[in-house]
Amino acid sequence: MGEPEGLLIEGVRVAVAGARDLWYRVRPAEAAPHLALGAVRARLELFLGALYDTRIPILPADPAPPPTWLARLLGKAPRHLALADAPPSTDGRHVWLPRVLEGPSEADSLVERYRLLAVEQAVRLGRGFARAYPWDAARIERDLYWIGAAAAVDHALARDLPGLAAVLRSARVAALATRPPLDALTTAEGAVEALLGAVLAADPPRPHSGVETPGEARRWARLHARSLTGRYRGVAPVTLWGEFRPVSPVSGMRPGAPEPSAHRPGRAAVLRRAPRARPAGDDEDERSPGMWMVRFDDPMESVEDPMGLARPVDHDEAADAGALG
Repeated sequence: MGEPEGLLIEGVRVAVAGARDLWYRVRPAEAAPHLALGAVRARLELFLGALYDTRIPILPADPAPPPTWLARLLGKAPRHLALADAPPSTDGRHVWLPRVLEGPSEADSLVERYRLLAVEQAVRLGRGFARAYPWDAARIERDLYWIGAAAAVDHALARDLPGLAAVLRSARVAALATRPPLDALTTAEGAVEALLGAVLAADPPRPHSGVETPGEARRWARLHARSLTGRYRGVAPVTLWGEFRPVSPVSGMRPGAPEPSAHRPGRAAVLRRAPRARPAGDDEDERSPGMWMVRFDDPMESVEDPMGLARPVDHDEAADAGALG
């Protein structure tokens, strides 16, 4: 039997999952359609596994906490960087997708959006863009790398998966329509935003400045960042492209050790279906518990020699063995 704390946590998890599924079934008809990641997660993992011949775990992503009033007061939280929805992301090992998608689309369209977001991050993972992200570079260089990688990813996606070309085009047009106005940005921010708009407006998608590999994206971002000076706070996110996450170190791994296989099962997982109950045998699950007691006094403390008991008579070689008992 598990610990009481574990049983309580498991009970809460089951109750919350049941309440959430019940809400999705009985929500008002006039409400916007919703689609939970849990309903399509297995299908998306199978789809990505078929594309790359390896298992790519998909995890739920939650929106970032809103900035504090002090951060807004001090100008540390620019409005054009705010993102209400949870962005998809990857760290080179896993893919994070929004926990729930909602909008005016029907259920089939929401599934297509989930599929597109999953493939976008899987291409970044498979082509090495996530591992090559320049975390130690300046923010403007990181944003330029993000744009160059996105252009290369969209080009590869439209070329290799023509079945997603239509939904990719619609998503790019929608993202272009929600970009912030240039008059609210600084000179450097406006230059990066104009570059991003040109990438989104390209139809069909094509690599920017011939960038198709992570190495080319890093070199182009480094050179182009030198020509942009002035204040730079960042570029507004694009939900379609998501973001990169730092690689999380695997617990128990030594530095320089090879990474675990993607097919190796993790230490914890969610059961796909309820386990089948086995009837108890005649000698199992006794109805009457055994004897038990609660001790109210303190236990008797004792100290023992770890090397064992050694009496003086034990060292006497001429002692009678029968008398030592």
